[in-house]
Amino acid sequence: MIDPNAKYITLSHCWGSSLPVRLLQASYQQFCDHIPVSALPRTFQDAIQFVRTLQIRFVWIDALCIVQDSKDDWLRESLQMASIYSYSWLNIAATSSADGHGGLFKTRNRLLPAGCQVNASWTGHMPGLYICFDQSAWARRVEDGHLNTRGWVLQERLLAPRNVHFAYDQIWWECRETRACEAFPNSIPDYVLHLDTEKAKLLVDLDPKDPLGSNEQWLGIVKIYTQTHLTKDSDRLIAIAGIASTVQNTLKWPANDYHAGLWRYDLPVDLLWRMATNGTRVKEYVAPSWSWASVKGEVYFNSSGNRAIIRKCSLIKIRKVETSLISGPFGPVASGSIQIRGSLHKICLNDVEDSANGRYITKLQISGVALSEDDFAEGLDDEELYVRGLTHPLQAYFCRFATFETPHMDEKYSSEGLILEVVDQDQAVYQRIG
Repeated sequence: MIDPNAKYITLSHCWGSSLPVRLLQASYQQFCDHIPVSALPRTFQDAIQFVRTLQIRFVWIDALCIVQDSKDDWLRESLQMASIYSYSWLNIAATSSADGHGGLFKTRNRLLPAGCQVNASWTGHMPGLYICFDQSAWARRVEDGHLNTRGWVLQERLLAPRNVHFAYDQIWWECRETRACEAFPNSIPDYVLHLDTEKAKLLVDLDPKDPLGSNEQWLGIVKIYTQTHLTKDSDRLIAIAGIASTVQNTLKWPANDYHAGLWRYDLPVDLLWRMATNGTRVKEYVAPSWSWASVKGEVYFNSSGNRAIIRKCSLIKIRKVETSLISGPFGPVASGSIQIRGSLHKICLNDVEDSANGRYITKLQISGVALSEDDFAEGLDDEELYVRGLTHPLQAYFCRFATFETPHMDEKYSSEGLILEVVDQDQAVYQRIG
């Protein structure tokens, strides 16, 4: 029996196309008795060696601790990620390895972590000894490392109290207080990091006394998450469930206020999420169309910079939100619906044009009034809708969420809302398309 207070270390790694050794129902008893270390992929072997060096007895590796061919065990354990990584002593990140064979330890140039010393002298300037460092190293080696492009890894990194990144150039340290590396063992100066977001602190900054700010923090995490990649589209909600669980536990929000990736707290504004570039609707059902989890591609939640104004000038009322859960409040959903009271305006979108930033629509008719491309900006959720628009005008509805004054613009007023397509006219059922 393992002492519940025992220290353990977790491993974040990329699976690649396959792993030669996994826990399966047929091998469960054998694994309970003995796992030959020599049969494990190199990354696992390196992790075990590192853990032994730290004199820690236990290491948690998903492929060896979750029964991979048991849907029930996989779903149950996947929903425990918040506890597994939050209570780990340390998380090992195989940051530069694309699969299980890449390992932690690299044959590397020892000069990479060290600063390059230049004894400079030139006319008109003070001569001296200068040390040059690669200020893009954190961004290139850690943030853009192969591991951190994967969707599952974001919550592993955010939930763990501390991470050690085994990168291409050197070992990097990250915790909720500081960052360090071999080049800067005490702390990496801010001017070297060039961080837009301190990911390690995203969950630390949640404040029950500031629910609005905390919800914005959640949306910031979702934005980062939608920039990552998943092998299976069906994992879109469950791969962030550990973070959602931590948000709920920290803020003490009711678990049933969480609906397919969005919190009830600021839902009338959060529903106005938008694709950063042309995205794609997930083919299999993962979430209702009004959830960001129903699309692939980067999503953001501040399309006009007017969140506070939209909140103040809201013209809709959300009557009811329902999601049918498959397992647990933060896991995958079987279905979802939302009842909104608001005004609908029949629209027609046509004339699609291409630009360097993607396709866009140049003509809009709303309630029979024609608008030019300078008077509106659409954001469709699926690239296929633009393809359709190349040959046929897109007939839809505009659900107006808010109208507000814009004295700084040529137009006196602006409106924001959702573009909807009819599913069932008689029952007034629509799906979001933009």
